[in-house]
Amino acid sequence: MELEKIAVEEGNAFLGLSFEPSLGVWMLHWDCKEWSPSTFKRYKKTWEECRVELRKRGIYECFGLAEDPKAVKLNRMFGAKWTGDMAQDEDGVFNFLLRVEV
Repeated sequence: MELEKIAVEEGNAFLGLSFEPSLGVWMLHWDCKEWSPSTFKRYKKTWEECRVELRKRGIYECFGLAEDPKAVKLNRMFGAKWTGDMAQDEDGVFNFLLRVEV
């Protein structure tokens, strides 16, 4: 699973995309170190730009993993919803499985 970084804010965050062949789905990977209301506004705009790019590629649905309810809540701010399922990551840890329509 090769990760392509589709948005990067040096020193703070990135949004990555990979294809999971065993499931046949696209996975989003998001990591953010510092968070604030102004960061949210900036990233909301960035997310909309990324959505346009993903749709151009024919990607209309992505999945992701959130390690705790706080991360689920944060991802919900960008349209992701918990599927009701848990998924095991490559380290064997169970995470909330999220889905977002692009």
